[in-house]
Amino acid sequence: MAIGMNLQRLLLALLLSLLASLCYAQGTKPSSPASNGARLYKDYCQACHMSDGKGATGAGTYPALANNPKLTAASYPIVIILYGKAGMPWFNGLLTPEEVAAIVGYVRTNFGNNYADPVTPEEVAKMRGPVPRDE
Repeated sequence: MAIGMNLQRLLLALLLSLLASLCYAQGTKPSSPASNGARLYKDYCQACHMSDGKGATGAGTYPALANNPKLTAASYPIVIILYGKAGMPWFNGLLTPEEVAAIVGYVRTNFGNNYADPVTPEEVAKMRGPVPRDE
């Protein structure tokens, strides 16, 4: 009998937790492209390029994104993210055009970079070709 009561309490707690999560989700605002860019940078880029964008040298060389004049042209980081370069993997087919645009926008307006002209998902989609295949 005690097992049945514990199971009921556990199920009730899970149900209430799920309900609270759904209520919270309805009340939250959609995230902005800037906050998406910061989150995506942390998820996909920070491990190599570091939290401050200064890059690193160790098992490989990871170029600095901070104060990087190559970021003046938005097409440069778009192409590098989509198709990779040297030790950098490609993300074409792994990230959506919206996600690539958010990362590029974030990197170009942070870490001492001040390239404020926006990057659009449409711009990324135009530069996106077939998904590369490992052979």
